[in-house]
Amino acid sequence: TIGPVEFASTPADLLSGLTFTTPFIAGAKFVDQVYWSLIVELQFYIAIGLIYVVASKRFAAAWTLYVGASLACWFIGTTYGVHLLVSFANRIFLLPYLAHFTLGIAFYFLYSGRAGGWRTLALVALLTYVVVAGRAPVAWHIAHSVMVVLFVLFLWGKLGWIATRPLRFLGEISY
Repeated sequence: TIGPVEFASTPADLLSGLTFTTPFIAGAKFVDQVYWSLIVELQFYIAIGLIYVVASKRFAAAWTLYVGASLACWFIGTTYGVHLLVSFANRIFLLPYLAHFTLGIAFYFLYSGRAGGWRTLALVALLTYVVVAGRAPVAWHIAHSVMVVLFVLFLWGKLGWIATRPLRFLGEISY
């Protein structure tokens, strides 16, 4: 094994981690528990890159179709007990994270001054959020609402007070 007892990994775990295939291999463990997010990010960047290359002029519509395909897989899979479709929605289309990605894209559209598409994307994000997090604890919904409010305040230029030296320092060293 590799690493301390509480984080012990096998060479196979290390190989699956290096190739970003850990969640797709039965029994494989992450070498470091925070690596799960890297795989989600990589999949997101591949998906958004492909969608942008194929449909950059109609990106909001193409992204909406992508999210719609994920929701369709999930609904059909859960309704008819087709586990493969549910897995496809969750692991390939990244349904658990699509509300966040979609809202981020909508906020980017607003921030960059792109007039078209942000309303549709915001509505798609809300719908996806309701489907995915509908039964989440109230604290989860409060945290998400606070994040949305903070970003809207950022767009309106009302968060200048947050740019203090200590917070900027923390932001710089976190990356």
